[in-house]
Amino acid sequence: MKNLFLSLVLVMVGLVANSQVITVNVHKVQNFNHSSSMSTVQARQLDLIEYPNYTTGENVYTFDLDKKILTLKNCKGFFTCNIIEVNKNENILDCIVFDGVRNVLFMLGVNKNNEREFLTEFVDNDKVFGQFSLNSDFDYSVK
Repeated sequence: MKNLFLSLVLVMVGLVANSQVITVNVHKVQNFNHSSSMSTVQARQLDLIEYPNYTTGENVYTFDLDKKILTLKNCKGFFTCNIIEVNKNENILDCIVFDGVRNVLFMLGVNKNNEREFLTEFVDNDKVFGQFSLNSDFDYSVK
C-alpha cells in the first residue's frame, strides 16, 4: 500500500513537471510600481512600493511552453506573444515574454506568506511596473 501511494505521488509529480500548457484566469489584479534599483520583494519589505489601483475583469493567459507562445484573451481582444525564456525553479511558472515592446516577467507560485500568487512585471526607465493577483483573484490549470 505504501509503495502504491508513493508510485501515485511520483506519477502525479511527473505529469506536472512535464506539463507544457498553463492557463491562468485572472479576475482581479493589484497594480504596483517601485524603483528599479531594487527587486519587488525588497520594495515590499521596505515599504517602498506604490499600489495605485486595482482592476477587475476577465483575462485568460495561456502559456504554451512547447511552442513558446503566450496567448492573452480579454475584453480588448486576443493577443499572442513570444516566450523567450523559461526558468526552472519551484514556481509553477516563471518565464520572460516579449510583448512586442519589452520583456515581461510572469510568475505563478506560492509567495512567502503561503498565498497563491500570479505576478507580472516589467522595467520602464527607472521604475518597475507590474500587477499581481492573490488566492481567489485567479485560478489556473496545468495540462
